[in-house]
Amino acid sequence: MIAYGRRLVDDPDRIGTTTALGLDELPFVKEGRYRTKRWATSIVDVNEGRLFDLVEGRDSGPATLWLEQQGAQWRARIRYASLDMSGPYRRVFNKMLPHATQVVDPFHLVKLAGEKFDEVRRRVQRETTGHRGHKHDPLYRIRRLLDMAHERLGELSDTKLHGLLTAGDPNGEVTIAWHAKEAVRLYVYRDQTLALDWVDQLSIDLCEASNPPEIRQLGHQTGVGRKGGLVTDHVDLRGATAYILHHQGAFRCGTLGLLEARILPHQKAFSAHLAHEPHTTSSSIRGSKSDQGRRSRPQR
Repeated sequence: MIAYGRRLVDDPDRIGTTTALGLDELPFVKEGRYRTKRWATSIVDVNEGRLFDLVEGRDSGPATLWLEQQGAQWRARIRYASLDMSGPYRRVFNKMLPHATQVVDPFHLVKLAGEKFDEVRRRVQRETTGHRGHKHDPLYRIRRLLDMAHERLGELSDTKLHGLLTAGDPNGEVTIAWHAKEAVRLYVYRDQTLALDWVDQLSIDLCEASNPPEIRQLGHQTGVGRKGGLVTDHVDLRGATAYILHHQGAFRCGTLGLLEARILPHQKAFSAHLAHEPHTTSSSIRGSKSDQGRRSRPQR
């Protein structure tokens, strides 16, 4: 499989054309005594929902080299570049695809808002109680409700959430962060014509001095992305890169090497190759019983 798969992934003709390319990081193996993660960069055809290739690392160098190898004519067809909010992937697209519109995957922006909100909740928990969350602490009791989408809460859950927020958040910082998290999440469901204006105004509101520092940082990161030419949604790219990688069931963090991980998406082609090979039956691989017997007998 490795010998055939190596020829398959190194064949330049297997990479088709696309108008929307996505980059995202992916942990593909844990190594060593401390189970240190090795990372790879996934290169995704967003239009067709398929994985083009994996390159080692999550910095800009390997992905830049991969794009250079595809040629200028191939790169000229790409109109949209889907990425998270990391600097290395922006550098790749700025250098190799300056003509493409850079699109932030909505998944990553919503995830960032959730992380910043959780930082606020844990900080306020420590400042008000002097310790990490215990089961009787108000903020700890509603941590799951705070992570949920507000529209999914029932009447009793909503009453519990607001009551314990009042009890555990004396300065209102967690409440502000929760509203900010919900506001970031809402743009995903808005009309495309309003999406950019929504995020532009949102980045201004989040940077207000009265907000917690973590939320101001979220607003700054969103604003920097917009000033750098990033848009935050496109009708054909909604959550595309993250969605595709989430549904690549074979790429779970396990024991795969990079070559095996690159080959795995092409296992259907490998199976078709075996089906048409005339000498790949189990008997031809193992040999006949008489041959096995002769090999097993010790020589006199």
